[in-house]
Parts: sequence; C-alpha cells; structure tokens
Amino acid sequence: MTLSQPSVLAIGKRDVDQGFVDLPNASSFELHGNGDFVVSTSNAPYISVVRVHVSAAEETAAQRRFILSYRIFLSPAARIGVHPWPIGITSSTH
Repeated sequence: MTLSQPSVLAIGKRDVDQGFVDLPNASSFELHGNGDFVVSTSNAPYISVVRVHVSAAEETAAQRRFILSYRIFLSPAARIGVHPWPIGITSSTH
C-alpha cells in the first residue's frame, strides 16, 4: 500500500468554537491486488468522533486508488495547537 497523509493535525480557534475540523482530501492511498483497508484513530483525548468519506476511487486490474476526507468532531478537551496525526490506515491482501 502506498499512503500519503499529514503527520500533524492543526486545531485552530474556529475549529474549537465550531466543535469540528474538516479535512477534505486529507489521505490518499493505493491498494495493490485484492485487499481491504481499515481506518483507525488513536486514543487522542481531543477527538470525539471521526467521520470518513471516500471522495474518489479509481480502479484498474492491478490496483485501486482512494482519497479520503474527514470531519473530526472535537471533544471538550480539544485545545488550539498542533497535534500528532490521529488517523491510521492499514491494509490486508486476500
């Protein structure tokens, strides 16, 4: 799997005030062969819920390409600043 995504999550005042962060087209990856993928979140205290949207997918006989967007709902513990990227993507091949 070839994966591209941010290494940090920046949370600003507006994000805290509205209670979420929108991240369009934040992750992209390619799966080779017949595989599945799993999206997981770290146990970050500033996250309440993460909504994932597959905004694009391309498929050929050898690979599939996905682009994911997120809405990260913030917990009351969320603070303005730069935090470690809380989302992981893993794949398995059948």
